[in-house]
Amino acid sequence: MDSLLFICSAKGSYTRNDVLRSVLRKMCRSYDEIVSEKDSYPARLIDVVCRWIFRPSRGKRVFLGFLAQPLVPAALLLGGRRGLAVDFFISIYDTLCLDRRIFRPEGLVGRFLRKYDRWCMDRAAVLLTDTEEQADFLSETFGVDRSKFTVIPVSANPELFRPMPQRREPSEKIRVVFHATFLPLHGAELVYEAARLLGTEGHIEITIIGTGPMSAALDRRLAEWKLDHVRRIPWVDYRKLGAVLANADLCLGGHFSTNPKAHRVIPGKVYQYLAVARPVILGDTAANRRVFTHLQNAFFCGTGSADDLARAIWELSNDQSLRDRIARNGYILFQEKFHPDIIAEKLKRVLIG
Repeated sequence: MDSLLFICSAKGSYTRNDVLRSVLRKMCRSYDEIVSEKDSYPARLIDVVCRWIFRPSRGKRVFLGFLAQPLVPAALLLGGRRGLAVDFFISIYDTLCLDRRIFRPEGLVGRFLRKYDRWCMDRAAVLLTDTEEQADFLSETFGVDRSKFTVIPVSANPELFRPMPQRREPSEKIRVVFHATFLPLHGAELVYEAARLLGTEGHIEITIIGTGPMSAALDRRLAEWKLDHVRRIPWVDYRKLGAVLANADLCLGGHFSTNPKAHRVIPGKVYQYLAVARPVILGDTAANRRVFTHLQNAFFCGTGSADDLARAIWELSNDQSLRDRIARNGYILFQEKFHPDIIAEKLKRVLIG
C-alpha cells in the first residue's frame, strides 16, 4: 500500500489500536497517524480532529481505528472517502443500549445510535471486527451484508508481551492475575466472589488489577471480606504490564458474565496472556469455543458462576503439568493464528487485494 493515514479516537496505546498501528506502519510505503493519549473521549476527539484539519489526507487512504464512529463525518469532510477502512470494534448502539443499558434501545437516543452506526457502516469500503460472532451480530442487527465484514483478531504487541523467565521460589504461592476495566460484560464481580470462596486455600494468591465503573463497589466488598490472599493494584503502565503478566502462574481471561455481548467477543487481554505464555481460564462462550480447546490451550469454566470459576482456579493451581501444557499450546496458538505477522497478512488481503 502506497499511502495511508491512521486515526482513532480511543487511545493510540489501547491494545486494538496499538497492534493495528504497528502492522500498518510496516505495510505502507508512506504511513502517517494522528493519535491522542488524552484522558477522555471528547478531549481525544477534539485533539485528533483539530490536528487532522491541518494535516490534509487527500491522496491518502484513511483507516479509522477504534473508536471509529465519531470520526466518520470528519473523514468524509476531510478527504477520506476513497476506500475508507473502519474498524467496527464495537457498536455504539450495542454498547450503550444493549450492553451497558444507559439508553433504551427503542428510545429516541437508542434509535438514533442504531441509525448512526448503520450510516457509518454504509460509508465504509472496508469494515473490520474481531470475531465471527460479532460480525454475525453486526450484520443481522444493522442489515449489512455479512460479506462486507473482515474478522481481524485483537492480537498483542510481541515487543511488550513475550515469554520471560519467572522470578519465584519453589515455596511461593500460585500467583493468579486478573486485569480489567471493570465493565459489566467482564464479570469482575465473579472474580471477587471466586477469590472469597478460595479464602481458605493458602497456596493461592490472587492479584486484581485495574479500575472502572464497577471497581469502587467491588473494592468496598473486598475490604469487608478482609482477604489476606488478594492483592489489589489500581493500575499498571501498559508498557510494564507484559512483565507483570509473565510473572503469573495463571491468568483469568473471561469474559465471565452472562451478558450476550460477552458470548460473542474474545477479551483483548486473552491475547496478551497467550503472548506471554501463561495458562488462561476462559468463560465457556461461543466466541471462545470457536478458537480455543478446553484442557489443550485454555481452561473453560461456566459463565455467571463464581463457584465454577473458583473450581477452575483450584484445579489448575494444583496441577502444574496441566498449567504447563495449556501455556505452551496457548503460546503456539498465538504464534500460528494471532501474531501481528498473521494479522498483517489478513489486512493485506482486504486492504490491498
